Amino acid sequence: MGQHVTLASAEALAFAFKVKPATIRKWAQRGHITRQGTMPGRGHPALYDADAVEIVARKFGHVDKPRDDRHSEMTCHQRAQKQGR
Repeated sequence: MGQHVTLASAEALAFAFKVKPATIRKWAQRGHITRQGTMPGRGHPALYDADAVEIVARKFGHVDKPRDDRHSEMTCHQRAQKQGR
């Protein structure tokens, strides 16, 4: 069985991890994360692995609390809702 990967746009990930979308794109440009594809539709926004972004966000001090098992199955949208956004 394959591993489940949550992909999201720079905008969604930036919202979830309280950084600017440009920060997510800079991390990709600098090789910290890898672009995983694009969304269909207007502009074709890039998609990134949410777990990889979280690891980088922790590395640079953008995530306060340690991750627990409940968070591993949450989408970026669910994380944002939990944070009251």
